[in-house]
Amino acid sequence: MASDITEFFPAAGGGSLVSYDPLTLDKTFNQAGANLLGIKRGTSSYSLTGNGVFWTHYADQSSGVGTYNGSLPNTTSVYQTIVDITNTGKGGKLFNIISPMLMAGASFTFKITIDGTATLIPISSVSVNYTRYVLGGLIEGKQTYSSTYGPEFSYRSGAYQSYFDTQRNDDGFYSPGFQNLSIPTSPTKVNHIEFKDSCKIEVIYSAISMPYYGATDKYCGAMVLQN
Repeated sequence: MASDITEFFPAAGGGSLVSYDPLTLDKTFNQAGANLLGIKRGTSSYSLTGNGVFWTHYADQSSGVGTYNGSLPNTTSVYQTIVDITNTGKGGKLFNIISPMLMAGASFTFKITIDGTATLIPISSVSVNYTRYVLGGLIEGKQTYSSTYGPEFSYRSGAYQSYFDTQRNDDGFYSPGFQNLSIPTSPTKVNHIEFKDSCKIEVIYSAISMPYYGATDKYCGAMVLQN
């Protein structure tokens, strides 16, 4: 039987969008007022992370895999749980994680525990005010507002792109710049990780942003599909 490594990363060339290692998840970030993360549902239905409708749609995907924690404290010295799933012997897939909105200078850490093994993905100092960090695969392009295709996520270009004219790098998280980037309707087509039994996602941070949009600034979500 093939090992986990050779099964998903063949030695003789090729590769895969699938991994068991959270460190292989793609890393991007966006800033409110610049490239906002949005979701599209149906004709002319488009909402951004500052709108509660975004999170309603995020938690109501056709596959029922989205969830979020809307009750995070402004600051925390203990890990806050976003999702904790056990599906012994069947496992599942982790597609993406969206952080709460953070202020410049704040520290933040994702803690992802896959099948009992914890991985920390830290940001030592947020570089730009009102920033969300995203783990998970993206593709270039997005549907237009009038398109009937959905659901879909995208970074939408905005007014303050001078923030992103240079390749910003926050501990391995990159800003998308002018690119419109999306998570497709079928997230298995992009970078994601698998688990065999359990998946737990937690976050810890020094401070969530001062209110920009309001309560949604604290929302933090993840998309995990059980097999």
